Amino acid sequence: MSERNGIDESGQPISVAPPIIISLGLGALAGVAARTSARPLDVIRKRLQVQGINRNPVLYKNTIDSLTGIATKEGAGGLYKGLGPACVAPIP
Repeated sequence: MSERNGIDESGQPISVAPPIIISLGLGALAGVAARTSARPLDVIRKRLQVQGINRNPVLYKNTIDSLTGIATKEGAGGLYKGLGPACVAPIP
């Protein structure tokens, strides 16, 4: 009866940990979600950083201008360029 409360017969708490494969899968899913949500800002940051260097034209004035410019010229997928390799890179 006490096992239902998370305490064994000796009075010690019962530790229930998920299997390692579940833990790894959930961690990978969390990493993909984090990278997917941050990817548009990474793309914008990189584009703003490289414009004007090595004869690259200056196309954007600020973050909002680059966001609308990329979305207009390349579609929403342009904001997620490189997402696949970014998600696979941390896998050992």
